[in-house]
Amino acid sequence: MGYFHIIALYVIISNMKEMLKLDKVSVNYLNKKALEDITVEFRDQKIYALVGKSGSGKTTLAKAVAGILPYEGSITINGLKPDRKYHRIALVPQNHGLIPWKTVADNITLPLKLKGIYDKEALDSIAEELGISGLLSAWPRHISGGEQQRAAMARAFLAKPHILILDEAFSALDAITKEEAHKTFLKVYAKHKVTTLLITHDVEEALTLSQTVVVLKEGRLKEIFDNPLWAKDKEENISEFLQLQHRIKEAL
Repeated sequence: MGYFHIIALYVIISNMKEMLKLDKVSVNYLNKKALEDITVEFRDQKIYALVGKSGSGKTTLAKAVAGILPYEGSITINGLKPDRKYHRIALVPQNHGLIPWKTVADNITLPLKLKGIYDKEALDSIAEELGISGLLSAWPRHISGGEQQRAAMARAFLAKPHILILDEAFSALDAITKEEAHKTFLKVYAKHKVTTLLITHDVEEALTLSQTVVVLKEGRLKEIFDNPLWAKDKEENISEFLQLQHRIKEAL
């Protein structure tokens, strides 16, 4: 492929609303099917919650999409097999994934610096949006769990990913901190919309953050629920919220 064809392809990919498609994806782990024949599409820069009990395959699916695990079948972004030359997939893990011996700023910018890219203005902007401007020179061990989570989120959004994966990214937070983290995430997402996979076992969190809930059970896709309550006040719609929550729990 010639240079100008590569540039043209990059421009096309960069300007499309990302569609992540899985077609008959299976993953074998320790001689067992961790995922089996998963076919699903994630599109239009929406947030999709992957919900399931432990062992349902939700994290396995996320790792396959992120290129961490080998798989059978097909995974494509806008019709192309994920390629680090053209696609950016950001993963926010449960433990936030911050390197202890690097400052918050260095942790946030590390993925871009490895590619020879650094944008101080963009760093300052995303840090301000996430309320961590005063923590950029701090070490991870000197900031709270909620602050570490926001730093990990800043790193992900700064990369301007085509696909964002949140793998139990809020589960280590206490209830009050988690509620604030949810609000902060939705605020930043509204400004930097990206197709997002939220891996969670918490049905209430799934309904709070996602437009669509995908239920996995024993490595298979069980059911998909649209969430008409997304971005609506939970207390004002409590009856509908509880009904949908009950339906999803029944599918688990």
